[in-house]
Amino acid sequence: MASPFRVAARTLALEYLRLSVSDGDHIALEVSERPVFADFLTFAVLVSAMAATVSARVTSRRAWTLVRLNVLFAFAFNSVIVAMMVSLLFGGLLAS
Repeated sequence: MASPFRVAARTLALEYLRLSVSDGDHIALEVSERPVFADFLTFAVLVSAMAATVSARVTSRRAWTLVRLNVLFAFAFNSVIVAMMVSLLFGGLLAS
């Protein structure tokens, strides 16, 4: 279960990095140095886990679109995981 989440987080972090270096500041991360891939990975994981509780400022429509995609994908993924766990839990309880 962790592997698809890890792949999605790394993919989105790479997209955030590409967006940042492409043509300007789309996401203003709260770091003192120039942001590196690990900073964008942290941003992607935090957005995936907590939806919007991150210390960064999204400053363009393109970035908002990517953040929205990140949140929707994470919500769908987490919903499937919770549904599978509930199904396994209740299936095991009712079968015995």
